[in-house]
Formats: sequence, structure tokens, C-alpha cells
Amino acid sequence: PEMVVVPAGSFRMGSSPAEIDALKKEFKNDWYDCEGPQRTVTIPKPFAVGRLAVTRGQFAAFVAATGHKTDGGAFVWTGTEAKHDSAASWRNPGFAQDDTHPVVCVNWDDAKSLVAWLDAKASNKGYRLLSEAEREYVARAGTSTSFWWGPSVSVKQANYDGDYTFNGSPKGEYRKRTMPAQSFDGNPWGLFQVHGNAYDWCEDVWHETYQGAPVDGEPWLQGGEAGLRVVRGGSWYNSPDNLRSANRYRRLTDPRASWLGLRVARTLTS
Repeated sequence: PEMVVVPAGSFRMGSSPAEIDALKKEFKNDWYDCEGPQRTVTIPKPFAVGRLAVTRGQFAAFVAATGHKTDGGAFVWTGTEAKHDSAASWRNPGFAQDDTHPVVCVNWDDAKSLVAWLDAKASNKGYRLLSEAEREYVARAGTSTSFWWGPSVSVKQANYDGDYTFNGSPKGEYRKRTMPAQSFDGNPWGLFQVHGNAYDWCEDVWHETYQGAPVDGEPWLQGGEAGLRVVRGGSWYNSPDNLRSANRYRRLTDPRASWLGLRVARTLTS
């Protein structure tokens, strides 16, 4: 994958108490408490991150080279519910894709296997998944608003369920599928689709809040709920509040779904 080197730096991770209260009031949901307490995180060294999400074509190359098995079906969105389909897979996510689209129907083990293969193929260059803190850091790209371009969003800026609105955003097209991974504008650091299209798996174990979380950008692997990992970024079937830079969600590591993908990171050694 094409990689972009992002700078070291500090940022405020999560949502402020005022933001959380506003979200809870608007959406009548206490879920947003998981976005606090807000804290300063310092990324001590530059690292590299994929300019795009891993594409279907790249995942196909991994499967062809390794024989990696992805049997077992996946959850797909029927229009009214998420339903397991034994015939669904990254090859057949329930909608048409080509090799430029982000791969979906990828579980956490698939994602870990891909980065391990990529690292071995590249002679141990440090390929890995992003930590949750790194994922928010690269989505923000030096900004502090809900999205890197500002406080609201439209379907001209990201791929999500346009039947829903956020912070004064207009309703718009609900595409009901992924779009090519390089659609829309890249953020200030040159990364595409950090909001919407497909969720990215992160390395971190799920914790209900940031109480006690690392402040150095490393993945949080101690404690928490070991069977759950963090996903970030929102997807084509989510409402726009789920696309915000601070938004976080959890998924079981085993099930696959037509909105779950990944983006690659790399530790720089020089």
C-alpha cells in the first residue's frame, strides 16, 4: 500500500464534556460517554499510515499468496437489520465492488494476518494495525473539529447514510454500498476516507472510557474486554455522528461484516 509519513505531535483525544452532553441530548443515547474523559496524547515519533484503506485488490493479492481462509459468512445490511449471510464474504459483500474499493467483510484476525504477511513480505519493516490514538490523530490531521473539514458533514464529503443528519447537515443520498477508496478529498495529511465508507480495525482492546488510557499513542492492551477490539471511522451504512474523528465503537473479533475493513500503519526505524 502507498504510505504517508505523518509527523510527531500532540492532540486532544476524545470529546469534551460539553460535546458529549450535546450528543447525548441530540441522539438520546448515553453511548457517547465512551469518548471521554478527553485527554492530551503525544505521538513521540513520526510513523507511516496507508494513504487509502486496504483495497479489495490488495486483499485479493494477500489471499492468493497465502491461501488465507475467510469462510463462515458475514453480516450484511438488509435495509432494516444486520443479518448474517453464510454466502457473504469479501468477494461478495452484498453489493458490487471493484478492486479500487476498500475491502470489507474482514474480521480482526483477517486484518492481523494481512499485516503480518505484509511485514514478512517487506522483510520486517514494521507493518501493523493502527492504535486507536493513532487512528484519531491521523483522522484529525491537526484539526480539532468533528471532521477534518469542520463541524458538520454532507454526502459530498463522505459516504454514509444520508437519510440522517448531524449538527445542521442536510439530508442526502444513501448509497448503500462502498465507494472507491480514493473518493472525495484527502485530508491535510493526504489521507483519503478517514470518515465513512468502511470502518478500520485498531489494535486496542475495548475499554468503556478513557480512564487510565495511555497518553503516548501506544495501543491499550491491558484490561478491558479481550474479546472486543476498537473500530474507527464509521462506514457507508452509519449515520453521520458515527463518522466524527472522536467517535469510537467496538466489535467482536470473529464476526465479519460488510462495513468492516482496515488501514495499514508502519513503525519507522530511521
